[in-house]
Amino acid sequence: MKRMLTVLLVVFMGLFFAGCAKTLHSITVKKEIGSQEIISSDYKDVKTVSIDVITDKEWTEEANTLKTVLEEQIKSFFPKWNNTTNGDAKISVKIFEVKRVGGFARFLVGILAGRASISADVELKIDKKTEKYHIDAKAAESSPFASLAGLKSAALGNTALAIDEMAAVIMSILTGKNSDEIWQKIQEERIARRELEERPSYMIYDAAP
Repeated sequence: MKRMLTVLLVVFMGLFFAGCAKTLHSITVKKEIGSQEIISSDYKDVKTVSIDVITDKEWTEEANTLKTVLEEQIKSFFPKWNNTTNGDAKISVKIFEVKRVGGFARFLVGILAGRASISADVELKIDKKTEKYHIDAKAAESSPFASLAGLKSAALGNTALAIDEMAAVIMSILTGKNSDEIWQKIQEERIARRELEERPSYMIYDAAP
């Protein structure tokens, strides 16, 4: 009996520390058959953009977060595009699955907790051209010990990281830029905002004379 418990403990610890190891983000992008290709020259007459993210009520928070991230990145990459309800460029996202995994769950069961992920159908439309994709995005996770230690990257939350992965892929399709670089940009901006929010009020002041 004692030997069996020892074996089980060894197996558990192996799975736990496997879950602690850093995992590369995993993205699957499938373009629908018959989908058209939007190229950079199609953007020349675009002045407005509309972003629509829908889902079941269960994942409303994730949908709102993804929409916010996309709006921020659109402003960054296409500063001349104005956000509106019926834009020249249309980005439609339908989230149909979200797997939430918190840092505490990772700490308790390691790799058995899995990785936070988000799956969606994405449609990009400019003029008469429409591109359609199915995208699965899994979060890149650091050690659950990082969450307990309060490290900034872990403090973002695994589900938020999966949402950022999805946003990075969509922006990569729009811009032709590397999705990993866009993801890193989103992370840096998120961390900067978090630091500002957590800064004590007495440290926030107008530096102008």
